[in-house]
Amino acid sequence: KTDIISDLPLSQQTCAILDSLPTHFGEQFGSMAKSEEEAREEFKSRLVNDVFGKDNQDKVPMEKVIMLIWQFRDDPSVVQFMARFVAKYASHRGVFDGIEFYLPQLAHMIIHLEASWDDAILERFALVISQHSLHFALQFNWILQGAIEDYQPEAPNGEPNPSYNPLYYSRCIKLLGNIERCVVYGTPRVHDLQRLFEEGKISLKEYELLGEADRRFIAEQIASNTKDKGGSEQSAAAALISGGYVYGGDLLYKRHVRTGRFKKKQWKTRYFAVADRMLYCYNVSPADNAASRIVRSMPLEGAIIQDTEKPKYPHMFEVHNMDFLFRMRAANEEEKGKWMGVLKQESKANPVYPQSIGQDVDAGKNDKVGKVLAEHQGVKETVKSGQEAFSSSAVIQALSPSQRSRYEFYKQERDFVRALTGVAEMLRFKERDMRKKLAPGLMQKLEFPDCVYVPMCNSTDIWRRAHSTFYKETRVFNTKERCPTVMYFLTKRGEQLHHHRGGMKDVNLDVAEFLHLQYEVP
Repeated sequence: KTDIISDLPLSQQTCAILDSLPTHFGEQFGSMAKSEEEAREEFKSRLVNDVFGKDNQDKVPMEKVIMLIWQFRDDPSVVQFMARFVAKYASHRGVFDGIEFYLPQLAHMIIHLEASWDDAILERFALVISQHSLHFALQFNWILQGAIEDYQPEAPNGEPNPSYNPLYYSRCIKLLGNIERCVVYGTPRVHDLQRLFEEGKISLKEYELLGEADRRFIAEQIASNTKDKGGSEQSAAAALISGGYVYGGDLLYKRHVRTGRFKKKQWKTRYFAVADRMLYCYNVSPADNAASRIVRSMPLEGAIIQDTEKPKYPHMFEVHNMDFLFRMRAANEEEKGKWMGVLKQESKANPVYPQSIGQDVDAGKNDKVGKVLAEHQGVKETVKSGQEAFSSSAVIQALSPSQRSRYEFYKQERDFVRALTGVAEMLRFKERDMRKKLAPGLMQKLEFPDCVYVPMCNSTDIWRRAHSTFYKETRVFNTKERCPTVMYFLTKRGEQLHHHRGGMKDVNLDVAEFLHLQYEVP
């Protein structure tokens, strides 16, 4: 019924949508005495009318939608209905601006609210939108990166993190990988649907509905495999190992920072595991002990793995990035070589499709697009779906040109922004009178990949490729904790690209349109 209703113009949906909502949606109103709870329920009723009423003139008021989702956050059925409703109109410019504007609120609900749910409703919604927009996916990526730092077990200085939450921490890591897979994989069957539409085998309405169904199906396949089960620290620790596991074993580890002034830094046996482009350190193996817990962890993307200089002990090596330094000892040289090889591979290039994706979902279930393509093409094997599509070694080892270009852009943009924030981070640890002198030199050394942009904008803003920096104009401000830095960039707009879809001649192309043509974003 929801699918039928969503096909109607928004102005005609009011009665049908309200009828389709759960029965208790209306039962909650009208039977209570005047009280604070009744006032809250009346507020919910007004929100429903504001979103689905006839006076909105085919507009989706995203502010009211977000408030409605929050008010009914304890009812997953209502949240699911609202997510499907918004996804239906996500291609509308005003609606998409609203989705991006309220991304912090959506991210908060996805991380915290759904942790106790049995169904990843909002996560699937975010994955659907990520297939629409690389810009949205990048913004969500940086929010998740910040949340990972908030909930990580140990701070860079070696002290325990008082805000550590194993459930939220593991959930953010899984979400981060899912967003990347969604960006790279996209909706590869959209070209088949477009061909059927051009041949007149499906109508424009069918083309749009099948495209939306395909995005939902892909999001469901990705999200279903990584839904965390349980809320304890032990279950969260085991969940990190169970999915995306690459390598693990016991190593000797010595803390880089003393825990106390009179305590010696001793070598201790710890269980290390590489998973989800992270290096985890457990007190004991999570596979053998229910009391296993994460002691510390480090992101491996861009990390440096090398032999320890002038080691005091045999078989020593270290892993470090801008924030963390781990020093470990292996049992022998062969084991050391295995560990360093795995870590180096994981720090540089990581398969974006884990072998286990799709195992918990019936491949043919809800795959409307696969059925339509098989019917028109006459050969079921022409389209892979479900487990076959995701776990195929051919897909893992060899991405298509468009998938590879999306992955390279996504990675280069993240690296570019990491380099920008790295400038301010390096200046933070310098003496205040030296910061202004060092800042121009650091900005001058900044590298610009072929296609990156300054992401402090919306998808509907004009596309401007970052070309170079006015490093001499860099300004630094001193605060107690941070080092805010004002950076100036020379940008380029109106690039002429000879794309097979007709090229780009409009200098006023916005971010979403440019990325759509350049990287074949569905």
